[in-house]
Amino acid sequence: MNVKIDVSENLKFTDKTSIMGVATDDGKYKKNVYLLPKVKKRINKYASNIEKIHSIQIYHLIKNEIKKYGSIHICSDISKNKLMNNLRKLFKGDSYWNILQSEKRIKISPVGISFVDVYVKNARKNKDMRDRELKLEKLKTYLKIFDKDNRDRKSVV
Repeated sequence: MNVKIDVSENLKFTDKTSIMGVATDDGKYKKNVYLLPKVKKRINKYASNIEKIHSIQIYHLIKNEIKKYGSIHICSDISKNKLMNNLRKLFKGDSYWNILQSEKRIKISPVGISFVDVYVKNARKNKDMRDRELKLEKLKTYLKIFDKDNRDRKSVV
């Protein structure tokens, strides 16, 4: 199964709910994760968190289903290198992620994916379509992965 991931409402805009969704071309498989404005305001204190949170949203969407995916196409609001580096840290030790990455079955582009974009925009407007909220406590747990990796890197130098 090939999937595509897109986001509705950039994390920088803290007055609206952000929703990131994943879907297949035929629309039979859809899932989303969302961040409420109050959480976005708390995490946007530091600009570097936006890149990390974007990566955490993607990770949270695909981590349990990754073995079902043949390829993943991601519309990203951050650079490909930063996104791949962040996802590598989050998927540390996951052999299937390493296979997808090495076989170049993960594609990243800054252009929106229309059918996923329509799905996430509708989910942003309709609370009944929302699947899973990323709460502040969960985000802090994931952000510690990045902090730990930075401390490990400093101790090696």
